[in-house]
Amino acid sequence: MKKYKKWSKEELCCISENCFRMKDRELAALLSEKTGNNITVDMLRRQRRNLKVRKKGGRPCLDS
Repeated sequence: MKKYKKWSKEELCCISENCFRMKDRELAALLSEKTGNNITVDMLRRQRRNLKVRKKGGRPCLDS
């Protein structure tokens, strides 16, 4: 049986505030370091979708 993570309000705020500035991989590493729990990219993405926070798709435009 799977054990599900109970997300704290601080973690949820951190996701919603930083998701547009950081990649999911970087944010998962930051939360893992901050909480001491192993937070994977899939866990982070699932929680971001539950918060109804959508990132832009595709590659970033690098106009110079």
